[in-house]
Amino acid sequence: MPVNARTILGESVAHRCVQLIADALGNADWGEWRGTERLPDSRLVRRPAVRITRRNWAWRVAATMALWSWCPLLRVGDPDSEGVIGSLVPVLPDEVGWTAEGSWTYRGEERGPEGVRPVYRDVWPGLDGQLAGVISLARETFVAAYSAASYDAAFWENGGAPKTLLTTDQALTQDQADELRARYVKARQDNPGQPAVLGRGLKLDAFGADLAAAGAGDAAGRLGAAVARYFGVPPHLANVPNYASSLTYVNTESAGIDLVRYTLSAYSGPIGDALTEELPGAYGSDRGREVRLDLSNLTVPDLESQGRYFTAALGKWLTRDEIRAQLNLPARPDSAFNLGAPEGAAGPPAAPAPLTVVGGSAA
Repeated sequence: MPVNARTILGESVAHRCVQLIADALGNADWGEWRGTERLPDSRLVRRPAVRITRRNWAWRVAATMALWSWCPLLRVGDPDSEGVIGSLVPVLPDEVGWTAEGSWTYRGEERGPEGVRPVYRDVWPGLDGQLAGVISLARETFVAAYSAASYDAAFWENGGAPKTLLTTDQALTQDQADELRARYVKARQDNPGQPAVLGRGLKLDAFGADLAAAGAGDAAGRLGAAVARYFGVPPHLANVPNYASSLTYVNTESAGIDLVRYTLSAYSGPIGDALTEELPGAYGSDRGREVRLDLSNLTVPDLESQGRYFTAALGKWLTRDEIRAQLNLPARPDSAFNLGAPEGAAGPPAAPAPLTVVGGSAA
């Protein structure tokens, strides 16, 4: 069977893995930095492609990288006054090529040596971008998972094994055999839940595996775990059994840290590098600008843990306004916390009050 994006995404575990990766990257917070200084986002960082939003742009790039291990960005439009290209349009890897003269092509049209900005999730030695993708490397695993799901659907749709065999000891002509087969098929289609009534000494034999006897549930779980491993997604996030260990996380923060560290960083880093290469200035120098994708929203602890942390940090390495900024709260004047002073009273500002934790959140 052909293995392409459509057949792969038709398998539930693969669909979930790609969707999880793309959702996380699509909802990431972007920032433009020079060293430790946060800069206002430039035009390209705010909207890498003119015709789609930044969220949709990141979603498509991440999904393409998950399936093919890289994503070509077509450089479109005239550069602005700083030399920054107009748009970086994500396209399918199958649509681009490389000529012997060292020039990119898009749908057969030559685009020049700088016409495409490739974003590689990984670079396998001895394999080009087309062969190193999950679509190519995991072909057998995806075929097995897709076939298992198709067999499972056919089993329940047909009310038994997908293929059956009608046998009899009587001699039958071809016309009689065709008639009996047609009658049986019609009866099963019209009344799939009713028992079959056979004559002429016919016997009905299952010509296929019994799902329960064959251990189809366990086999499907192992195939699902194999698909999740190819995408680097923890099995529990894809709702498949983890056959490696009985690892359980203490809290959602630990699960998020593992997801960012071992899965999503392979996408956020290359995407940030590709956008950084398009910005003016020497890359990595003191004058250069750098694009970073912030995935800290996936590692935020629960409110009770946040409250304990901010209480310990207040006045030591974090100010009240810095804490409120991390909680997406506006800065407040000191007078708002000086609740003990009479209204309208003047005097020196009161010492900062300790951080109050209400309902597990820091205010």
